[in-house]
Amino acid sequence: MIEKKIISIMGPTAIGKTSLSLKLCNFLKFEIISVDSYMVYKKLDVGTGKIDIIKNNKHKSNLVDIIEPIDSYSVFKFCIESLFIIEQTFLNKKIPLFVGGNIMYNWFVQEYFLKKYYMINKMYRYKFINIVILPTNKKQIKLYIKKRFIEMVKKNMLEEVKYLYEKKKIK
Repeated sequence: MIEKKIISIMGPTAIGKTSLSLKLCNFLKFEIISVDSYMVYKKLDVGTGKIDIIKNNKHKSNLVDIIEPIDSYSVFKFCIESLFIIEQTFLNKKIPLFVGGNIMYNWFVQEYFLKKYYMINKMYRYKFINIVILPTNKKQIKLYIKKRFIEMVKKNMLEEVKYLYEKKKIK
């Protein structure tokens, strides 16, 4: 049996998970798998921070902009797509790097889905190394979230929400 390691960076909103992951990708052969339940949606760019963090960088981020906002996405879909990406990442001689704050997606893929997959495919065993980033100063993180929200509003987040709302009404 071959044990394959997967890194996972988790933590609350605005703690710096994505920034850390992009820096790590500059030094090691990681491939990012987004564990964000909103980044999967196309056209949710400002409110999710995709424009600043993901779209303007050289490292590929999987499970970003994969479905339309009117479609649904589930933990099951996340697990199936993650497994495929994990296997492709190892074939490309890279290390999967899960990054995001959706603890349910992360827990489910680690504690249920991959264990069931291992029972079927005894050749590989996946081992997650979880890195949890927590705020040292709760007041500071609240200020950062507030600042980030104000910046999003300045970058036309309200127009993005209005556009998505109107598009949903048309359907």
